[in-house]
Parts: sequence; structure tokens; C-alpha cells
Amino acid sequence: MVVAICGGIAATVEKTRRYINQRIDRMLAERTPPKPEIPPPPPPPPAPVQSSFDKKAQIELQQLSARVTTLEALLAGAGGTLVDHAPVASDYRGQGAPVFAMLDAVGPYRKNGLFEIYGGNFRERRPGPISVSEADFEITHGQAWLIWSPDFTPAKDATHLQIKFAAPPTTGKLTVGFVLDDGQSLSWVLDLAAKSAEPAGLLPPILPDDIVTRANNAQVVGDIKLAGNQVTVPLPPSLVLNLRSGRTKAISQWFVKVDGAAGTTMRFQTLALVRPAPKATSTGVALAGKVVGGDIAPNTSIELLEESGATKKSVLAADGSFAFTAVDPTKPVSLRLRREEFEHSATLGRWFVPSYDRDDLVIDVRPIYVNEDGHAPDSARAKFNGARKPSPYAAFYEPHSRQYWPGAGTVQEYDSTTFVNNQGYVDRDRFFDNPDNCVRLASTGGSDMVALQVRPFEKVNIILEESLGVALHRCVEVISAATDNGDIGTNYPRIRDYTSKFGVQATLVSMLAGLVSQVSPTMLHDGLGFDPENSAIPNFLHDASGALTFRTASPVFSVFMAKPTYPEYVKGIPFGETLRVPFDVMPQPGKEAFQYWTEIVSYIEKHHPGQNFIFHTGVDQAQCRKNCESTLTLADGTKVAAGAKGFVRNVTEYCAKNGYTCVNPNFSDRYGEVPRLLTFQFDGHYSKLGHQWLAEELTAPLAKILSDTSR
Repeated sequence: MVVAICGGIAATVEKTRRYINQRIDRMLAERTPPKPEIPPPPPPPPAPVQSSFDKKAQIELQQLSARVTTLEALLAGAGGTLVDHAPVASDYRGQGAPVFAMLDAVGPYRKNGLFEIYGGNFRERRPGPISVSEADFEITHGQAWLIWSPDFTPAKDATHLQIKFAAPPTTGKLTVGFVLDDGQSLSWVLDLAAKSAEPAGLLPPILPDDIVTRANNAQVVGDIKLAGNQVTVPLPPSLVLNLRSGRTKAISQWFVKVDGAAGTTMRFQTLALVRPAPKATSTGVALAGKVVGGDIAPNTSIELLEESGATKKSVLAADGSFAFTAVDPTKPVSLRLRREEFEHSATLGRWFVPSYDRDDLVIDVRPIYVNEDGHAPDSARAKFNGARKPSPYAAFYEPHSRQYWPGAGTVQEYDSTTFVNNQGYVDRDRFFDNPDNCVRLASTGGSDMVALQVRPFEKVNIILEESLGVALHRCVEVISAATDNGDIGTNYPRIRDYTSKFGVQATLVSMLAGLVSQVSPTMLHDGLGFDPENSAIPNFLHDASGALTFRTASPVFSVFMAKPTYPEYVKGIPFGETLRVPFDVMPQPGKEAFQYWTEIVSYIEKHHPGQNFIFHTGVDQAQCRKNCESTLTLADGTKVAAGAKGFVRNVTEYCAKNGYTCVNPNFSDRYGEVPRLLTFQFDGHYSKLGHQWLAEELTAPLAKILSDTSR
């Protein structure tokens, strides 16, 4: 009996020793360079009654325990956490739980950071308001790139890289990799036998050389061997340790490079960092985390929004922590925290797929850009890539190119690198066909809608796609087609050559006093110094017979320019208030502007029917802050109302008189002071909060209009 018991103890010790040693060796391998082990403490003296087997077992277990203690201390010092064991392929049961993804069921435009496309077109197939069934990379060039520079990389749980295709690729060489913030660059390669040649006559993409150089020099850490339409490969220890460090931006860039596949399409479903998937449960998953980066008022609420529109609400604990239970792990959700009116989301993205129980969610309320010393922007550093050949879609920028704009004025308030889509507009890639039967709107306007100040995922049209989609319970596209100084006449080529090809249900037109005024030939000359007959911007004029005629921009406009005079057409009404006073006292050039606007709308509807214009204000409300109403005194002593509220009243009256659909966002004193400004403090363009605000203000009325139209 004693021998049997001792034998059982010895067997148990041996199994335990092997398990713990394997566990320790795997975990210690993640440290580079490894540190020497701390010598184990001496074993206590054996009890007199113990057998030799018992003594050996106790000593070995004590030594193993010391190794575990050492390992835990090393990992804690590195900011990591001890897992039960390093996962192996069998732990995945055929699937992984996405921890952090570049391509998944919500896509890169619902996340954060800058997403760039070169040498191909990027199309998401969308079965619902948010959900993406697959992301198709349509390759046009001999070499093509997807590059994502995320603002945050919350991937501490990741152990493997997983790639899933809707259909496995058959042509080309695929390289997937990372540029890390610690200087590493690493990649995996799938090299297929078949290759295709690049079509002749294509302009080469304008690549970001700094990123591409590091990506091309990345260390190849493994080959991709597909099992059907997917592959799961372990991350190298150095990358695991880097991700577990807890740094906000461990991954500087996540890239996909495709060589030799022109004319084909790579149909991605998932490109994600994953961990082993837990067993399925009928009770949903729990999501928990913490708000960091700033003071939070007591009893601040946080909301979890589902794609269906259903919401769950909770109140932050005193330390900023939060938790939600019974969340569907397979469907997109969005965490929303409102602080100083700005809506903050999780660092995983504005939308994400929960996948598994996780308590590491973070909502960081710190701004991405902070000008600590208040320096002025250096506009000479701006870099714009104009169209290298005339755009067939009236776009100004080179398709698929970066644009850099630090601003102008007295204080730099943003440092914006944004990106242009496949048609030459600051927007996501767009396609004229509509295979997913999405509701489609076009969005035109001036620099307020171009929005060089923010990245595409922060723009009002992308946010509006989401909020309208959730409200209507179907996918929505809001296609941006704005240009600087883009009044209704200037944007006519964009409507004619671009948005009219999408079969839109309505065309949104940003209508602000400054843009309406310049359709008047008189006010164009007096306010901008342009000769209406030879203008720098396209415009409409009456020809000799009195017919309204469109004129393209003059290449010699500068010869005809004059200094703006900003006259008072009526004594007591400053030039800038011309369109803001009531129609019964409005100077004639102001009335001329509204009349031209009406004639231009009629011209477009006659020649390109089906636009269904929806005019909206917003810039005037955003810019006036706490001075939205003013009173002017005319020469005869008459007092008249003016200001931004006066312009909005005029637009309301004008739309009602002409039978136009107009939406006017509300005025609110909540946005009158820093940090709640809807435009940048020293820049008249929408701030990030302003883009959120406008999307929120437009959602309900547009949802009603579109719902009524569909009946």
C-alpha cells in the first residue's frame, strides 16, 4: 500500500513537473533577452515521518513553485499577465476570438486611425446598417497596399494572426505584416504560383515612402499555408511581448501588400489578431473596462448601442469603471460616453464585435492632438496631391492619395493627414453599382464638407451613414462630393459628373450664408474680388439672351481679379449681414443671391432629374456660438434682427415659399465655450464635435423624410 501511494505521488509530481516546466519555458521564451532565474529558496527540513518519495516530491514542487514565482515577477515587471499556457492550434477548435482586427464585421471606417488604399479599390459588402460580410480588395496595379495606422492597439490578449477569405485567392503574392513602435517590422507571406501582369498605362500610386520602406524591409517570420479559406498562425514571442506591454500604440501600421494580382479581387472576411475562442454560451458575454484620461463627473452614464438600435445603459463607478452583461458576442456594438458634449468610444473603435468576455475595454477621453505650447500652424508644411490627370468626376484631388493640412491662423488646432478615395474625394471608396441595395444620399457643400481638418472616419458623412442606418434598419451610404467654396453652382459639375451616377434618393446641400452670397455675381465680385465673367470658381450667369448658363473656372481669372470691397449696400447693414436680415429690408444683391440659387436648382433638376435636394444649415449655427442674434440700426433709425438666427429664419421662409425640403439644426448655448465648440476655436471649420453634432442633428429629420419617401 505504501509503495502504491508513493508511486502515485511520484507520477503526479512528474506530470505536474512537465506541465509547469512547459508552461514556464513557453512564457520565459517571450522575454528578449531572457533574464537569469532567481535562485529557488532552500527546501525546509523534511518531516521525520516522510518517505524518500515524499521528500523528493516536496523538494521538486517547491523548486517548480519558485520558478513560477520568478516568472510571474518577470511578467509583472514587463506589464504582462500570466496566462494558463501558451495556446496551441488545438485550442482554437477551428476558430479564434478576434481581439483586435483590421478587417472584420465592422470594417476599418468604424474604428479609428487612418486607413489608406493604393493600387486597388476597397469595397465593403454590407448586409445591415453596420455589419460587413466581406471586404473586397479589387487589385488594379502590379503592387497594391492596404495600410491602417490605428490610434490605439488594444491587443494584449492576442496570441495568433488569423486570416479568413470569402474565397481563397488564386493569384499573386500576399504579404501581411506590422510596423511596430519599438522599431520591429515583421510579416507573413502567401506566395501563389499564378501571377498576373500589370496593365499598361497606369500611373503609379503615390505611396507613403516612410511606411512602405519599413514594410518592405520587414522580417518574414512565417509562410501562410491556407487550410481551405483560412489560416491561423502563432505570433512570434517578441510581438506577443510587445502587445502585452500595454503601450497605447504598440502597432504603428498594419499592412497588406499584394504583388502580381492585377485584375483579381481578394475577398477578405477577417484579418485579425485573435486568441482561443471560448466555448459558446447562451447567456452572452460580459464587457467591462474603464474610462481614462480625464475627470468624469459623478453619475456619468455610458451606453451600449446595438446595430438593431437597442441600447443598454449603465452608470460609471467612482473610479471610471463600467460593465455590461448578456451581450451578443457575434453582433457589432458601440460604447458611447458623452463628456463635455463630445461622444467618446472604446479604443477598439466606434463599433466592434465583442467576441468573448473581456474586462480590458478602455475609453480614452484624451484628445489625439494637443498643442501644448500654443504654436501657430506652419501652412508651408501642407502637402496636397492634386489630380495628375483631369478627373472624369470633377474631383480636385488625386485618387487614393494623402493630403496633409495643419491649418492656418494664430494657433495650430489639428495636425491632419487625411485620405482621398478612389474617385478623388475625401471619403471612403465609392462604387456606382449598389449590390447591397443601400439607401444612398449625396452630400455636397464647401470646405465645411470637404473637411480636410479630420480623417474620413471622423467626418459627418461617415457618422451619418451609421446613425441613419441604425435608424432605418438598413445600410446607408452618404457619398461626399464637396469642394472648397462649393456653393450650389460651383458643385454643379460634381452633381452632373459624379453623384448623379449613383441613383441617390436625395442630395444634401450645405447651405450657409457665405456660400449662398457668392452665387450672386454682385456679391461674388464685392466679397471675393472675382470677376463673374472670369471667375476662379465655376458659376452660373445669364447670357446675352437672359438664359442661365454654366461657366467653367477661368484659367486666367487672376488677370481680372480686384480687391474685395465689402460694401454696405444699405446703410447700417454690414456686407456680412446682407443675407441675415429679413427679406423686406434685405439689400438687392442678397435677394439676387437667393434668386440665383432658385434658378440654379431649377436648371439642375431640369437637366439631371431625381436629385431631390435637401438643403441644410449648420455652419452658421456652429460659428455664432453665443452671439447668434443681433440687432442692426438702419440709417432711418429702424432696428432689424440679424445674425445667424436671422439667416436660418430666411432659409426657412425661402424653402417654404419655393417648396424645398430644408433641415435646420438647432441653436444651443451648450456649444458656446471651449471645449464644447462646434468649430475649432481659431478656425471656422467644424471640429470633431461639430461633425458629431451635425450628424446627430440631421439623423432624425432625414430618417423621417426617407421613411415617408419610401412609403
